[in-house]
Amino acid sequence: MLRWAILLVWITVAACSQASSQQVAVSTQSPSHAASTVVSPSPVATPTLGHSAPSRSDLPVVRVGFSCRLPAVTSSGGGFLSFPDATFAADPTGGFSQTVQGGLVTNASPKLQSSPLNGGVFFDAVEQRWLPASDSQVSPDGSTYAYATFDPSNGDAGHVHIVDIATGADRIFAAPAPRAPFQGFNVADFTAAGIYLVANQVDRLQTGAWLMDPATGTVKALAQVVNVLRIRNGYAWTLRVDPRDPSPPQPGKGTPGDSLVRVDLTSGVETIWFYRPAEQVELRGLDSQGGVVVASFQPTTGIPIETRLVENAGSAGVLIYSGALGLGAAEGTRLWLEGTTGIYLFSVDQGLQKVFEFTSTGGQISPVGPCL
Repeated sequence: MLRWAILLVWITVAACSQASSQQVAVSTQSPSHAASTVVSPSPVATPTLGHSAPSRSDLPVVRVGFSCRLPAVTSSGGGFLSFPDATFAADPTGGFSQTVQGGLVTNASPKLQSSPLNGGVFFDAVEQRWLPASDSQVSPDGSTYAYATFDPSNGDAGHVHIVDIATGADRIFAAPAPRAPFQGFNVADFTAAGIYLVANQVDRLQTGAWLMDPATGTVKALAQVVNVLRIRNGYAWTLRVDPRDPSPPQPGKGTPGDSLVRVDLTSGVETIWFYRPAEQVELRGLDSQGGVVVASFQPTTGIPIETRLVENAGSAGVLIYSGALGLGAAEGTRLWLEGTTGIYLFSVDQGLQKVFEFTSTGGQISPVGPCL
């Protein structure tokens, strides 16, 4: 069971050839109260910055010119990819087991655990610990992480746990889901402003946004955004169908969306960040500069078209790859990405380089944090 629990971690960032049509369907209506700042980007055809992207044929492996250890996770647990030699070694302290409820718990002591609602694994460089949480669920100073639980069959109407990483001490606050059909909260982002929560729904993407004070447990509602893909630094990222599109993606098995929209959770102001008419858009990750890594697909076939880095609203961005890649970690101007055959390093100056290749017996390895 642990193998599949860990696999869920890298599936979320893996660059597979599947379109977001494999996600579940959800309504695409906009928040009724939100103001709208519309940036009208033109359809994108060619990159505006950086190097030309490679074709779908894969790249040769190159040796990087620096030394570091990249935290990464496999189906067995955490470890490190060491560069420039590009070798992987499992970390004896990076093992996880499953809890009775289906979450993860560290094998190392003090035992740190999470809920099945909060998938993810991350290496906390501050505390030098593997965590059963994503990077966005860790406090800015690296000392604590947060996760949410919801199990009404066992009397849990919803709680948020704030865990001290060094000691394992767990502060628990009641945080019941606001109303049906919500199925409890999920911790979307842990910032200096507080803990951002989103509501889970059965067979739908997350929705809404709330801010919790980690000192008192007080929860207040923010802009109620639908189709929440990610929250970062007070902004929600959501998928929409643009009314200007003459041939928009159609509802089916997945969530249709030809545009990625950023919503200010305080004011409700919306900004169309990236728009691709007649294509399905998918958020692959957020970089550390305020931009996004986004992939586009043919809506009817799910065939990947390309992956781009888009740092500014309405811009064409930088063409990273003529296919689909997932963002594993961002550090400054460098992006660590994952494909079906290996791990890649991208920067605008150097373009895309393949730096590690998966073997037939080694299995998938996914970056889960910046290089150390």
